[in-house]
Amino acid sequence: MRRRLALVTAALAVAGGLPALASGAADGDLTALVNPLAGSLGPGFVTVGAGVPFGMVTPGAITTTPAGDDPVNYVGYAYQDPQIRGFALTHFSGAGIHIGGELPMMPTTGDTTSSDPANYASTFSHADEIAQPGYYATTLSSYQTRAELTATSRVAVERYTFPATQQANLLFDVSRDNDGVKTGTFHLADDRTVTGSVDVPGSGGITMWFAARFDRSFSSSGVWADHGAGAGGWVRFDTTSDRVVGVRVGLSYVDAAGALGNLQAEAPDGTSFDKVRQQAQSAWNDRLHAIDVQGGFAEQRATFYTNLYHALLMPTTFDDADGRYLGFDGVTRQVPTHTHHYTDLSLWDTYRTQTPLLTLAAPDVAHDVGISLLDDTDQNGGVIPKWVRGNRDYSIMGGDSGTPTLATLVTDGALTGADAKRAYAAMLHQAETAAGPRDDLGVYLSKGYIPYDVSDRGAAVTLEYAIDDAAVLALAHRYGTEQDVVEFTARAESWRNLLAPDDHFLRPRMSDGSWATPTDAGVTKLWNPIFSDGWQEGTGWQYLWLVPQDVAGLRDALGSDAMTQRLDEFFSSAGENELAPVVPEAQTQASLFGVYYAGNQYTPANETDLQSPWLYDWLGQPAKTAQIVHAGAQVFNTTPYGLPGNDDAGTMSAAYVLSALGLYQAQPGVDAWELSTPMFSSVVVRGVGHAPALTINAPGAGPTAEYVAAATIGGKPLARPWLMTAEVSGGKTLSFTTSPAATDWATTPAAAPPSITDHSG
Repeated sequence: MRRRLALVTAALAVAGGLPALASGAADGDLTALVNPLAGSLGPGFVTVGAGVPFGMVTPGAITTTPAGDDPVNYVGYAYQDPQIRGFALTHFSGAGIHIGGELPMMPTTGDTTSSDPANYASTFSHADEIAQPGYYATTLSSYQTRAELTATSRVAVERYTFPATQQANLLFDVSRDNDGVKTGTFHLADDRTVTGSVDVPGSGGITMWFAARFDRSFSSSGVWADHGAGAGGWVRFDTTSDRVVGVRVGLSYVDAAGALGNLQAEAPDGTSFDKVRQQAQSAWNDRLHAIDVQGGFAEQRATFYTNLYHALLMPTTFDDADGRYLGFDGVTRQVPTHTHHYTDLSLWDTYRTQTPLLTLAAPDVAHDVGISLLDDTDQNGGVIPKWVRGNRDYSIMGGDSGTPTLATLVTDGALTGADAKRAYAAMLHQAETAAGPRDDLGVYLSKGYIPYDVSDRGAAVTLEYAIDDAAVLALAHRYGTEQDVVEFTARAESWRNLLAPDDHFLRPRMSDGSWATPTDAGVTKLWNPIFSDGWQEGTGWQYLWLVPQDVAGLRDALGSDAMTQRLDEFFSSAGENELAPVVPEAQTQASLFGVYYAGNQYTPANETDLQSPWLYDWLGQPAKTAQIVHAGAQVFNTTPYGLPGNDDAGTMSAAYVLSALGLYQAQPGVDAWELSTPMFSSVVVRGVGHAPALTINAPGAGPTAEYVAAATIGGKPLARPWLMTAEVSGGKTLSFTTSPAATDWATTPAAAPPSITDHSG
């Protein structure tokens, strides 16, 4: 999503080494396998904090440089930065924009003379830094102060060990976040309590309230500004005899009372830091055990659980401990008992991988995400939002990504009965309303595509709309009318309107029907699919494969042999050697930090390419899918360079997890999971607190046996490279006989996964 850093090669990543695995992993403590710092250097931009799964607060360090804020430190923590300027309550994991980092506090010693982080930021060392699920610790070298962080869902619990001094301070830089200085409020409520708020602009803006309660009284305190830009202040302690200062900070998006209520409900006076840390670790261990894998190398298991961890950081709990949350319409509402309202929904990214993964690994969250999205829609004038933060749609990226999200949640069983019908009604209304994510609907329907002279990313949005329409079609077969089926079958094939008859590439078009040619300073150039003209975050080569709903139609239009040849070229580096980087380093560097994309090969750093390795399943060549999927996994590891691109709320991490399981769901709303061999000999998917939903046995699976010789599901022979949802979630066992060489398993035309073309003629 937006401004992506260039992909690093697997060779560079592996050169960084892998962390030693903690001994606890052997006795069922999966948190010992996780390195939260993986992906924090380079393009990953992951959250490095101490939150619990899907927690409202994610307390963590905000890093910087002596020259000022690092321009490519988008989410608060960047491994390359040498200084820390505070510990913030919020993070948005993996975003390629400056976001999050609200309500930072900074421990210092000595006189408090400035509110400028440039004057009080401290150096730190990775050598004494600890990052674990639910716990973060580091030493601020400038102040010889140890900072330790943990959390409940809505409360940051922090412990600072100062040197012996009469001037141990906590600075509240409440109006600063990762995108600059905002407006806020700061109030010294009593000699142990600080309260305040920050306003976050964008799409109407949101407000966050906090309440910080210390375990002892201040010796003194001060205020820089009690409201407005730069609001903040400080509190001071005498640590000459007791060097430890503890603080608990409640957060709320509803009001000041909500912040205090969350604090009192989850971490009242007397709360033990060590007990909260233990509970946070236990919460993570429970979530990670939603998928148990055995076999493979120790480093593979660590990579798997590190990515599963990152995939389960978000979305974010939005409701307070009393169940209140602020609706899209500004009205305070109440969630039913034992459910949550979720925010931080980066749907353009997550609908492709993280949403289907949630239906497997966290079905309770998947259900509540669906209800949250439907409630947001009702409160948003019937418009399904596509990129939610707080109670606002920031409307980032193109397409109507809430629609495929809801379709997947219905098809995968997270939304059923009346909730599923409600989802279809919302999707149908959205697909017929030129507003919000569908604001280009009029021209799309009249011409069958969005012209380049209407939008310079119109071709990309056309393909997204076609996927969105296919998602509506998928549910129309169940809940719609015959007319709905006919209409959305045609609309889902709108990708064909961009297929150029000469070179058979998908290509931007003008309003008059002509094929678009780019201009540079008024000079007309020849359009070439190796460039990103007319596309968004990708080239014509990379967008050629963004037709997951009609791969059979694309195959027939290009010709099976021609499509195979192009895919082979697209994956040429990986096809030559699965242990090599998936794409040449020069190719991966061509995105220029995501400003411009160029090239004709696969980049696993961006969402538009994620489904492409699985397209061989439609070409009767599932062995190539297995080869490419296994090759692509090599760019993920547990080093700071461990992610190939922006994690985008867990999207890239979820792509790895699904690949390691040998599962992918390319078509939102379609009852099909594409298959490859898993990277482990044994997999048990159970969600949390459930009996096994799917068991996968693949003796010998790994780099020397990545192909399928035979397969069974529920003890019956399986001759197709895909499963239906009932087979994935019905408690059955999928068994593979693996092979070191490609075989003829699932290579017949009848074995291909479904496509719109199968039913449109």
